[in-house]
Amino acid sequence: MGFSGRGNGFRGGWKGIRRGGGRGRGRGYGFKSSRRLAHSSWGSDEPVQAENADPKTSTTERKSLDRRKEMDFQDSNSGVEVLSAGSRPRLGWLYNMASVTVLDSISEKLVQGADLFFIGSDGADFRATAVMRPYLYLSALEDKVGELETSLLKLYPELIACCTVTYLEDLDAPNHLSMREGRPYLKVESWTMKESNDLRQMLIPFQRKNQASKKKLGVADAAELEYRAGLDLLDDIREYDVSPLNRIAIDMNLRAGHWYRVDPDGFSGASTDVTDSEGQLEKKAEYRSVHLERVEEILERATPTVLAYDIECTKQPLRFPDADEGDKVMMISWMIDGHGFLGVNREVVSADIAPFSYTPKPEFPGDFVIFNEPDEKALLERFFEQYRANRPRVVVTYNGDNFDFPFLEKRADANGLDMYNEIGFKQTSQMQSVEYRSRTAVHLDCLYWVNRDSYLPQGSRGLKAVTKVLLGYDPLELDPEEMTPAAKSRPHLLASYSVSDAVCTYYLYMKYVHPFVFSLCTILPLNPDDVLRKGSGTLCELLLMSEAKEKLIVAPNKHEDYSVKHTPDGHMLENETYIGGHVEALQSGIFRSDIPMKFRIDRSAIEELEKKIDSVLIFAVEAEAKKNLEDIINYDELKESILNQLAELKKNTCLTENPLIYHLDVGAMYPNIILTNRLQPHAIVDSATCAACDFNGDSNCQRYMKWTWRGEHYTASRGEVEMLKRSGPGPVVEDISDPSFMKRLKEYSRKNYRRITDTRIQERVATVCQRENSFYVDTVRAFRDRRYDLKQMLKRWKKKLREARERADEAQILEAESMIVLYDSLQLAHKCILNSFYGYVMRRGARWYSMEMAGVVTQTGAHIIRGARQFIERIGVPLELDTDGIWCTLPKSFPENFVFKTKEGQMHQMSFICSVFNQEVHQNFSNHQYQYLNDKQAPASYEVSTECSIFFEVDGPYKAMILPASKEENKQLKKRYAVFNDAGKLVELKGFEIKRRGELKLVKVFQGEVFNKFLDGSSLEECYDAVASVANRYLDVLEEEGHMYDDESLIALLMEQNNMSRSLAEYITDGQKSLAITTAKRLAELLGEQMVRD
Repeated sequence: MGFSGRGNGFRGGWKGIRRGGGRGRGRGYGFKSSRRLAHSSWGSDEPVQAENADPKTSTTERKSLDRRKEMDFQDSNSGVEVLSAGSRPRLGWLYNMASVTVLDSISEKLVQGADLFFIGSDGADFRATAVMRPYLYLSALEDKVGELETSLLKLYPELIACCTVTYLEDLDAPNHLSMREGRPYLKVESWTMKESNDLRQMLIPFQRKNQASKKKLGVADAAELEYRAGLDLLDDIREYDVSPLNRIAIDMNLRAGHWYRVDPDGFSGASTDVTDSEGQLEKKAEYRSVHLERVEEILERATPTVLAYDIECTKQPLRFPDADEGDKVMMISWMIDGHGFLGVNREVVSADIAPFSYTPKPEFPGDFVIFNEPDEKALLERFFEQYRANRPRVVVTYNGDNFDFPFLEKRADANGLDMYNEIGFKQTSQMQSVEYRSRTAVHLDCLYWVNRDSYLPQGSRGLKAVTKVLLGYDPLELDPEEMTPAAKSRPHLLASYSVSDAVCTYYLYMKYVHPFVFSLCTILPLNPDDVLRKGSGTLCELLLMSEAKEKLIVAPNKHEDYSVKHTPDGHMLENETYIGGHVEALQSGIFRSDIPMKFRIDRSAIEELEKKIDSVLIFAVEAEAKKNLEDIINYDELKESILNQLAELKKNTCLTENPLIYHLDVGAMYPNIILTNRLQPHAIVDSATCAACDFNGDSNCQRYMKWTWRGEHYTASRGEVEMLKRSGPGPVVEDISDPSFMKRLKEYSRKNYRRITDTRIQERVATVCQRENSFYVDTVRAFRDRRYDLKQMLKRWKKKLREARERADEAQILEAESMIVLYDSLQLAHKCILNSFYGYVMRRGARWYSMEMAGVVTQTGAHIIRGARQFIERIGVPLELDTDGIWCTLPKSFPENFVFKTKEGQMHQMSFICSVFNQEVHQNFSNHQYQYLNDKQAPASYEVSTECSIFFEVDGPYKAMILPASKEENKQLKKRYAVFNDAGKLVELKGFEIKRRGELKLVKVFQGEVFNKFLDGSSLEECYDAVASVANRYLDVLEEEGHMYDDESLIALLMEQNNMSRSLAEYITDGQKSLAITTAKRLAELLGEQMVRD
């Protein structure tokens, strides 16, 4: 697999796959000098003039030389040695990559490349440059790539560096399963991404024209293709939009977080003979590029210097800090590799601060050195000086992209300082977000990790809340309105608050974010900044791109669906989707394991269990425990015990006894449904695809699976739409997606049908090819299996930690704790991507897109959970259905756990109800058509097997589960419950206001106090009385208008926090009304319009 690493050496760029006599064409280039100079997208817009510039050098190349000098100077100042030609080979740990364009010394051309930053094994950091020309793939009608190549080189010689014919598998091509060698593609290389984009723009009109004429050609006209020539042969353009950095990382198998042997004297080009001397390489190479070889045997990560910082600013009352309005930095606190520093602006702070210690927990020490500086400029200079002195390779913030860095940059500028020149960080715009990045250091903003990967609720993602949950202590808190006054009246309190933020940020990063990010870096072709910031769908796509490259598959273009669709009876669709997972609330009330409840047992369900007891136990032994039945020595004993318990239940079908509260869920349900049914976006086929396939008819490769389609269509019929197109004020409408026409259509529908759209739901059947190239499911399986391995390692180290604590072995305790964090971060990293494979296929712009596949996955999951509910209803009480599981209660007398004993003395505990469910799932949801290609022997053939990797897992039994009732009759509240374990700890809390952002403080305080009361009392009546005592007290607060509180406490209870995503003016223009809008209006009336101008 691509993410596992191969450790192969290579001479820079990918040269294409030359199978079956592939050929390449290009132009000859002479070797002139050993200089390598480049341009980065992060370079200065005002280049320094290069000394002794060659008068023949073009303006673009001269600018590149100037910018390269600037970058070399900046990198050297940051403590990074620039490896030049002739330098000795080095061993280094790759920690960052930056896209550049290089003025190559052999070709004397600007070439795309990447600066690679390494932490050296000898303690000296260095930079090397990898060069690779960007490329795109072109397919030709009738596969006439040779004629297409000739035309391209004739028409666009200035944009093309080289053309190579390479054979790749096109999963969209008809009958591609029969084409073992793949389809010929023309790999067209350019020198830089700009030239590649320019070439594509030139080719797009030809491609669109050819595609349109191809669709119009009938079978009888297909012979016309024989006579086409030149660019009329262009069929499709692929992989033109892969970014240069991703391309280099994918093709050269570069991953941050790995060790590499780095030889700066590498070459890339025509020569593939490893026996060539360096002189011969110089003559035959097309461009110079670093030679890299991954060192797989070194597992230990390097330890980059980490700097975490936080700033405190002055602000006007009731306003956010604004650097443009004159607010200043009054304190900067930072930690470098566990050592604390605090810079104080004495112009604002009233007293000198002496060195002090802030250590919230023994494992989080914080001894702080203090710099009392006379003013803001001196404070900023001190911070920049300390940064340069320590040369951190990782800079950590919490919301630094949006606050700390922008504020710091503006205040530096106000004081005549340039933050980029001082520490190398500057703003870069990435799509709709603003990010601060450096070449020689990565900026890891922990807020991105919290939002994407922490699985914390929305209301618990501030730094203080995250610290409480993840670091396990209450940090110092200070109201924002008190900070500026505290600088004068309580400077030492403000200092403690400032350093507490730096301590939180540093240890949050070191404990959770650092191992997580660099674990993901080892498997994804991205630098750490992007690994942290990109969405999980993007990470999933890049991984699939890497796997497609590994298996010689050409990636499809990003999904675009601008065409207007209609229902079978002619109604125009507004949108379409699929019915997702099934969630349902079935009960409300208090369910406790120590309070009896009534059960009604279906006798026929018990009889069914008695009949299939052998099949359930055998399944538990062979499929779940992975043991041979003959190795179990207590099988008959267990069987008899379970049958006796079932017989007692059959005698007494109406019983009142203590319940067992369980949560039964399917482990990694969606990924395992994908694997079981060999579901892949490109494997969803139709009758035309199958008709063109050589295997159609007798291969049992078509698996039919149901899904539910949901569409919203306009009420106007097709005839009425045509009438509207002709009856408008202007000419006949050709593009019905035109906004003015759509407005007329909506008005017509509303006037004539009293509604704009209707909703239609249909059950549909998707055909899943079981012989399709399996690269997608192979990628999912590799991730799932690797995560399972990591979870097993995590369990082993937790066991070692318990044993070490029993022995009081401090060294072993520290090692075990470190390994637990490592393996926990690794398995979370894999979980993040594993859970993205299902959602990715419906992501807008996904390369591998399939609504049918997403619908099949969710419907199959819903059927599994509904089946579990139907069985639970016969033997217990279902409480709540999740997307992938069920909460339920079973009678205490129902068979619970049983333990298999083997001849070797091993013991395996199994859950009876879990084994019952798993046996049922495997009986009803196994795929008996699963086929895989066996190409290890000739001729290659497909082999059929039965697959099912869908298994239930059991959690519990729990102490209590609380499900609130709805305010409306005959309705239940979904995804809203609280669960307590046997120790009385609240382990699950979903849907309550206490977890949300905003919400009335009174409600949050009430819920925080009332939850613990659900465990009071020995009966339901006593429990409800205990809960009511708290509820009545807070009801009195409302009814008596809070007279028992002073004004400040009452206002605190009645406060509600609300964030507005747009400016107040936009809400007013749209005519919207809400409490937040009214509050903002009144703030403007009281404090002036400037308070709400943003």
